[in-house]
Amino acid sequence: MPRTWKFAVVQTEDKFTWALTADGRTVYESDDAFDDEASAQAEVDSVKKAEVRKGKP
Repeated sequence: MPRTWKFAVVQTEDKFTWALTADGRTVYESDDAFDDEASAQAEVDSVKKAEVRKGKP
């Protein structure tokens, strides 16, 4: 069965970051920390675009 990969913005104690999940489980969480959710979402969008250019899901 193919995995369902998703990027997600997650909130840590006082910051936001992003994670890559597969079938609802976190497989990678970024070390980047952002003060607001919008900045973290912008980073997710940037990473998604980079992966598409490389031909990845």
